[in-house]
Amino acid sequence: MGLFVVSLAAVASKSDLLAGFVRHSSVHFSANDLVDARALLSAARKHPGSVGMLLSKRGISYTGARFWSAISGVLKSEVPDLAITVDHVSSSADLEDVLGHRDFVGTVDIVMIDGSERGVEENIDWIRSAKRLLPAHVLVEGAIGLVGESPFTSSLTSADEVEMFVELSGCDLLGVSVNNFHLRSAPDTVLPSLDVDRIALLHAVSPVPLTLHGADFRTDLELHAAAAAGAAKINIGPEYRTAYSSLLAKAEFDGDDFRDPMAWVSGNLGDWVVERVEAITAGLDGSVR
Repeated sequence: MGLFVVSLAAVASKSDLLAGFVRHSSVHFSANDLVDARALLSAARKHPGSVGMLLSKRGISYTGARFWSAISGVLKSEVPDLAITVDHVSSSADLEDVLGHRDFVGTVDIVMIDGSERGVEENIDWIRSAKRLLPAHVLVEGAIGLVGESPFTSSLTSADEVEMFVELSGCDLLGVSVNNFHLRSAPDTVLPSLDVDRIALLHAVSPVPLTLHGADFRTDLELHAAAAAGAAKINIGPEYRTAYSSLLAKAEFDGDDFRDPMAWVSGNLGDWVVERVEAITAGLDGSVR
């Protein structure tokens, strides 16, 4: 039967998932534990197809691939349209670690093969080699242009490279650099605006949907504009963790609630996700792409 055990539902969802990215934008949040997962599940029930879950290498190692295999299976059984991404797989060792857990891979929809710090040819070769190892139901996300920790460590994506890169790499989604940054915590300075015109230009020439990494701590209005311009998958990480921490710090419990305080946190975190997703995607379903 081969290396992977993949459900028919997971295989059948690949074309539907891509079609969803083409029709409208969705917002994806980095999860590290059960509280995160419960919050995203409640939000995805209200907005199926508009909420996704990102699993980082650190997040997977924190609780283990077996944990995420079980949790992802439950999430997918509840909301099949909740897309699950393994984010920033940047080395062969990382890829082998993911592939070593076949039940886990069976619940994953997208693997982000990150070669953005490599040269273009090496980046293309890295994606092509990873695609040969990943099961057929998995969408492969590539990246061109470097999304760094600041404007000084980033390089903007050029429209001239996009079509060639997608064709040669075979990626299904494309991460781009448009003044978006990977921030570790809330910034204490004003961020430079996202280059929405560049997003629109890249969207016009790209054969595949675009991903906006590092969309943290941007206003709803700015991310709404990015989605309208063609950012199909919008990734939020540190901002989500900050919301989690803030809720945990101010939580008050009495009576039965005290016996499960994290249920209160996850419920309120789910409400925060719903508000963020609704503000970013309002009015865009089926009307932009």
